[in-house]
Amino acid sequence: MNDNALHPVFKSQATAVVTGAASGIGLAAVKRFAELDMNVVLADLGGDRLIEAEKAVVAIAPRGQDAVAAIPTDVSSLAEIEILSEDAESRFGKVHVIMNNAGIQPGSALFGPIENWEKVFHVNLWGVIHGSRVFGQKMLAHGEHGLIINTGSKQGITTPPAIPPTTPPKPASKPSPRRWRMNCAMSRAARCRRISSFPASSSPASPPMAAAKSPPPPGRRNRPSIS
Repeated sequence: MNDNALHPVFKSQATAVVTGAASGIGLAAVKRFAELDMNVVLADLGGDRLIEAEKAVVAIAPRGQDAVAAIPTDVSSLAEIEILSEDAESRFGKVHVIMNNAGIQPGSALFGPIENWEKVFHVNLWGVIHGSRVFGQKMLAHGEHGLIINTGSKQGITTPPAIPPTTPPKPASKPSPRRWRMNCAMSRAARCRRISSFPASSSPASPPMAAAKSPPPPGRRNRPSIS
């Protein structure tokens, strides 16, 4: 990918926080951010997976351990997201990218354990809400380019009936970026227009950074993000 086509937030020593970063798409995104010499924060449940993921990212980061931090976090908890934000700022200063990527699928059915439904909604929906609200406000405060990425999937469009607990949060989280853009457009605040927000597909064919290209010229209508 041509790095010149990327959103301006992707630059050396900018800071990115990724939830669900110990594996899968989250880990792949963190590695790509690290390759761009960004500061990266891996947020996931504590344990060996997070430790090993941190080691893997440190190995490829140009500045090594100085640019990488792993912070155990349960995204379903607003308090832990707030601690994550504070710890990231304490380590690296301003946060420029928040990728709300954490998600779970404990397995259930329509009449399966209600606890599974609650866990899925707490992580897959409220995790996105907590991350967007906490980090979005911090981005507005510092006024530099910022980016909010919410990982989703085709289930947000097709809403398949086979896995009921994980399907409803997908379309429910889609309005978040659109609401952000509408609020920014209505506020007409310059610092607000420097923050972009969009849903990213979990499909390998559409990685988050492929969608986060340079923002269109000011004044263009129907643009996918406001920056």
